[in-house]
Amino acid sequence: MLIGQLKRWLQDHLTDGIAIIVGSGLSAQMGIPSMLELAKHIEANPPALTALTYPQWSRLCDELDEGHDLETALSTVDFDAGVEEHIVDLTAKLIEEQERPVFRDVVAGKLKLPFSDLLRHLRVTASAIPVITTNYDRLIELACDTIDLAVDSTFSGQVIARFDPTMSRESLGFAAHTRTRKDIQRKYRQHVRLFKPHGSIDWYSHNGVPVRSGLPLPLPRLMITPGKTKYVRGYDQPFDAHRNGANEAVDRAARFLVIGFGFNDRQLETHLRPRLKSGQSCVILARHLTPNASALAKSCPSVVALSSGAGNGIEGTLLTTKGSEQFYPTVRLWNLANFLEEVLG
Repeated sequence: MLIGQLKRWLQDHLTDGIAIIVGSGLSAQMGIPSMLELAKHIEANPPALTALTYPQWSRLCDELDEGHDLETALSTVDFDAGVEEHIVDLTAKLIEEQERPVFRDVVAGKLKLPFSDLLRHLRVTASAIPVITTNYDRLIELACDTIDLAVDSTFSGQVIARFDPTMSRESLGFAAHTRTRKDIQRKYRQHVRLFKPHGSIDWYSHNGVPVRSGLPLPLPRLMITPGKTKYVRGYDQPFDAHRNGANEAVDRAARFLVIGFGFNDRQLETHLRPRLKSGQSCVILARHLTPNASALAKSCPSVVALSSGAGNGIEGTLLTTKGSEQFYPTVRLWNLANFLEEVLG
């Protein structure tokens, strides 16, 4: 396929009915810690250890030192609740620290988020574009704010917002006259429906009630770490509602755009994988394809993966599809900013 043909196909893909899935790769491009950086940070900052928790922490460090990724390492240990809370707190504070300069630069006009440009190009209707992310950070919310695009976050309120999916949705509605101006009908602002099935750094538990706040509150964080407890805590609220909402969005979508997601989350992929294997169209953007993502692209009839590649000493984009690979020199279509510039101009 010639590069011009590929670009035209990609343009046609970014139409109605799209669902977007975002992984840590997109945030890493903006300076948010990658899973590898997070693993190093956790290992370097142990909690106050006891005779009970020392073996747990030692096992985690051994797994990381042997080269296992963070999720694999965390899956091998049954952590004490206090150790798990420590890992969540370390994760949240590191992300908060790295988010701050990104927020400042965006507000000051020194930095533009590629995700904002993506949303500008897509046709956002009152039925909303679903965005599903495994990330804890708030760059997607920031990207929406910078282009005045509303977000249905399932929380309702301002400084301390309570988990209330109905009120969150209804807050985006307004009364409008019909064309004849004889009747009033309910309409909704253009918006993104955001699903964060693993939680967010601004989610807390307040007296047993999930709340959302941009303030660093002295409350337990609602974040699910990779590992054994993910499949247990995932059925608590608000995680359960976000996972179910994400699955429903996947079931309804006509096509998918996957950005920086490695396909290493079985819980999140329960509905996604069958749809891709049945032939649903999907574009994957990733600097490096994980083995799972590569295998999926090579086995599914309508999955197109764009990743970093090189040939004859020239960097470019590697196109991976079922039964074939093709290299395009000099272009970096795997990078969202370059993708938008090259494909949508």
